[in-house]
Amino acid sequence: MVRPLAILIVACLLFSSCKEKLDLDHNPDGSVSERRTMWKTAVNTDRYFATGLRTNITYNGGVLVPYSTGIPFVAGGFSDRGGIALLDGETGKERWRWQGYMYERELFDIQYAYLQGNLMVFPSGPRTHCINLDNGQTAWQKWKQDTVYSQYTMSGLGNSYYFCGSKIVPGSNPHSALYRGNILAPQPEELVAAPQLPVEYLEETPILFGATSMAPTVIEGDTVIVVDYQTPTAEARYNYIRSVYGLYNLSKKKWVYKDIPLVDPQPGTVVDWLPVIYEGKIYHSVGRFITCHDLLTGERKWYQTFTQDFLMSGFIVSDGVVVANCEDTYIYGFDVNSGAQLWREKSSGSSTKLFAQEGFVYFAGGGDGLLHAVEIKTGRTWWKLESPDLKKNGYAYFQQMVSGIPAKAGRKGRVYASTGIHIYAFEAIR
Repeated sequence: MVRPLAILIVACLLFSSCKEKLDLDHNPDGSVSERRTMWKTAVNTDRYFATGLRTNITYNGGVLVPYSTGIPFVAGGFSDRGGIALLDGETGKERWRWQGYMYERELFDIQYAYLQGNLMVFPSGPRTHCINLDNGQTAWQKWKQDTVYSQYTMSGLGNSYYFCGSKIVPGSNPHSALYRGNILAPQPEELVAAPQLPVEYLEETPILFGATSMAPTVIEGDTVIVVDYQTPTAEARYNYIRSVYGLYNLSKKKWVYKDIPLVDPQPGTVVDWLPVIYEGKIYHSVGRFITCHDLLTGERKWYQTFTQDFLMSGFIVSDGVVVANCEDTYIYGFDVNSGAQLWREKSSGSSTKLFAQEGFVYFAGGGDGLLHAVEIKTGRTWWKLESPDLKKNGYAYFQQMVSGIPAKAGRKGRVYASTGIHIYAFEAIR
């Protein structure tokens, strides 16, 4: 019995060794379908998935993630009052947790936040929260003045953060303006700019008109802000929207230009994401269009039209390429200067926010639940990873957020993705 047992032990060791080396499986198209994880950390409770964070935020070698508290938002409901946590990027160990609700009915859905130093500020309806990322403690939080209700978009520059909000006036159709706050102190937010709107059409529809998103930058020492806004038309009752933008010089307190049309008025032409400033140009996702304008003059350089929109996925600009994931189930790459299509590849339809790192864009597909990695220069799909948690829960696809930490000191970068049950860490492609 000794000899057969020895053979069996050797065979098992060989099999185990081979299995460890074969950490990749592939899809029929050649993309990777399975990749060994570096670590996984549980973030759910028995009943609820971790939700509430839809953006990619890293800080000091850690990754910000959602977690489930198990405390129901509504008695007997399907959502809980989740929080956020900072995990160590190398080990997955929790550094801190935060659940700083200001009142019992508050529910987080963080899509945008602004980081400056060790502080992170984000909007939550008529409230603003600021967290110390070193220790996870609330730096400050407050209700906005004059019952200003903010949209989910936020950006910033230096110690100033910007958001679009509207004053809630009973019996009146609200319209939004641009506000500024100071991340260092919970002072009342300052009204920066309020686009002029044709008041004769404002009551024609319940659509929120006015400022919707922004992008601050510095030109020749002056702080300027790209401000997107929606104006009503004579056909507003039919959901016809005129989406325009302007450039506001905050230092001189005047518009450089305004009312630059993004597209012709038509149903559903809403600016979906924050505008992106890249090498002297401004890029927008508006309905079924991607547009590019000159930052200094407002002149339109190019635009692309699609059969579906980018509401659930958005776009990024990286390495000289505009990468846009469309609801038509394709992901596109366009030259930043000419708008020429460089590539088009089959994708997932909707997705998490696109995240660019070291020449690749990573995202979780809303249509397929897979973790995608697409090379920015070529459009080649390298990963379409299936969630390991699907073996235990048929709803535990990759979802909500994908984030990462770049390569350093000869070590490849890291990619992090949530399934609602675990956060998984992978070695990045580069």
